Amino acid sequence: MSNDPGDLNETDGKPRLAEGGYYVAADDDWAADGHYVVNINDVINVGDHADPGRLNGCCGLDGCDGVNTICCNGHDVAIRRTDCWMPHYVSFVPALVTTGDG
Repeated sequence: MSNDPGDLNETDGKPRLAEGGYYVAADDDWAADGHYVVNINDVINVGDHADPGRLNGCCGLDGCDGVNTICCNGHDVAIRRTDCWMPHYVSFVPALVTTGDG
């Protein structure tokens, strides 16, 4: 995996970053500061949030209403952004997940 955000894509409707990469978002990013950002195709065992108010968007999920993605055990974990007017990605909320770092 790469933590180099140098090759980020800003194109609407396209992946924000390549599969297999990740980065930690900064203040000036689409994702919230400190979120772990990954390609949508790198995420498994997740689903839509049970609260339909968090699943808003035009042609996909806009992520503007907070956490919209749950793990296979039903816990809040991430924000998926897949709407037509933004680059597509998943950002994991640090307070809601545990990394392999310990």
